[in-house]
Amino acid sequence: ERVLETARRLDPDSGLVADAYAAMLCDRGRLDEGIALYERIASVESHDAVPQGNCARAHQMRGTLADIVRSLELYDRATALDPTNGSYVCMAGMSLLRQGRLAEGLAKFDRAIVLEAHNPASALIPHANAGGVRLKLGQFEKAAEHHRACLKANPNDPLATAGLAQAMKGLRNGPATVPSAPTW
Repeated sequence: ERVLETARRLDPDSGLVADAYAAMLCDRGRLDEGIALYERIASVESHDAVPQGNCARAHQMRGTLADIVRSLELYDRATALDPTNGSYVCMAGMSLLRQGRLAEGLAKFDRAIVLEAHNPASALIPHANAGGVRLKLGQFEKAAEHHRACLKANPNDPLATAGLAQAMKGLRNGPATVPSAPTW
């Protein structure tokens, strides 16, 4: 913390230092201060996707409904600036889920999977999220496909194993036998 404070005094206009300081504030639970700093960085560096995404992540961490709505705005802005970044698309999907907008969130996860198709490890989170949503919607075959993709990337993933088991149970016995899908 002292190093970052010294760096801020020496170079108060450095976006990198300010970003690192905001991240440190958020990591230490000082979300209000971290978000205020991220908001300033995002407004000054409005042409750069990274500050938008970092600010959105901090809003998601704080988690009020207003923060979730704001995080979606920022992730959409980050995606507009960097349309090939599947992580921003996936996190926008999480913001939509937290607002109860399952179909829209699922569409974001499906898009993130396409964007991250070149890297199965990067597609793991959108596959896991899409699998969970599809379980909730009773789309067991598609949920199983997503959980299999997760297990292909990480064979020891306990949530993907549980999700696949729930999808298979739903396929065998019907939706009433499947408990609520795991949350990622």
